[in-house]
Amino acid sequence: MYRDPSVMLHSLVLSLSDSFDMVHPAVVAHHQRVSYASLKMAKCLGMDVGLQADIMYAAALHDIGILSFDTKVNHLCFDADDVDRHAELGANLLQRFGLFKRASEFVRYHHVPWDQLSTMDHLDPATRQIANILRLTDNLDGLIVKGRPILGQIRRIRETLQQHKGRLFSPELVECLGDVGSAESFWLDLMSPRIYSLLVNMIAWPRYSLTLDDLEQLGDIFSKVIDFRSKFTSTHSAGVASTAVALAGAFNFEKRERVLMRVAGSLHDLGKVAISNGILEKPGKLEEDEMLLMKGHTYYTLQILDSVGGFEDVRYWAAFHHERIDGRGYPFRLKGDDLSLGARIMAVADVFTAVAEDRPYRPGMSPERCLGVLNDMVASRALDGDVVAKLAQNFDAVNEVRRQAQAEHMFQYEQRFVDNCRPN
Repeated sequence: MYRDPSVMLHSLVLSLSDSFDMVHPAVVAHHQRVSYASLKMAKCLGMDVGLQADIMYAAALHDIGILSFDTKVNHLCFDADDVDRHAELGANLLQRFGLFKRASEFVRYHHVPWDQLSTMDHLDPATRQIANILRLTDNLDGLIVKGRPILGQIRRIRETLQQHKGRLFSPELVECLGDVGSAESFWLDLMSPRIYSLLVNMIAWPRYSLTLDDLEQLGDIFSKVIDFRSKFTSTHSAGVASTAVALAGAFNFEKRERVLMRVAGSLHDLGKVAISNGILEKPGKLEEDEMLLMKGHTYYTLQILDSVGGFEDVRYWAAFHHERIDGRGYPFRLKGDDLSLGARIMAVADVFTAVAEDRPYRPGMSPERCLGVLNDMVASRALDGDVVAKLAQNFDAVNEVRRQAQAEHMFQYEQRFVDNCRPN
């Protein structure tokens, strides 16, 4: 019997933010550095612990609306293109979860220059101030030349930020950052490989008892971050999650287990945020180097979720979906009894969704062809025969659940996000 997971929200947020920082050496730990600098400023300004927590959620997730690999890499500059679009999209995603509503407003306005933000009388002073803290610390990190000694860069960074005081940044906040940054330890902490541990120990984090519904909402948010990068992948996680839940129900999993299965299905491709759109959208067979990159994505899914207490079943179900019964899967080479029923269900759900769903370059396969592919993989000892047999017994019901879930996500992709935040 599975117990409801006890998950610390700040730990989950920091772990998920790791996924945004895997795309390129230039952005490794970017969100954690922005979080650290923002929290140091919040402490300097005397903000209470609850507000500091909201600041960390916003800082750790401030780029959640940047869905493109290439945009993430090119974004660390003062005047990046399409900043309004990604800030709005990020805020819209975050506001779907009740505990992120305050943080979502900080994210919504974090690229508005101070000379405009300060005149927005419909916003309360705290929102204006904190949104500008995010802009200041975001640009601060963009000014750091990675690979060079940080202490030798302090003067240049301070002078650059001072040049934009009053236009991009609040003069009060520039002075506050100057006070915080007067200690060399601030800059050394920023570049420390232990910055995650520093963040975890910065404040007495509020303890929230996350319900299974909360976890399901969070899984849905991050499935959109994963899938909405491209129309090629815009509904895949929704299809896998719904299929996995239906199969878990057929195996008499309890309700709490089915909810955790949905979360695992929503997050199973989390590691793909480190893979370029060019590879994800390639209609033909991948080159060897491209396939080797792709094979790493489940490893990163496990690593991202590994530090979240209470997520043991979720991370294993999510991360083992490319393992095979005969041990020739990837990247962990697990086999047989190493793979739980939940992991075997997820593997079948992933293959079934991939062959049954429509792709921009081909329609979904017929039921006969779907089952043919799955049974061939059972014969080669890639997939579990009992799980595939259960899918075959309930094919119409499972397929309809998958179809409806993907249709709903496609509607959201096209209407709410693409139409309102259309790329140039």
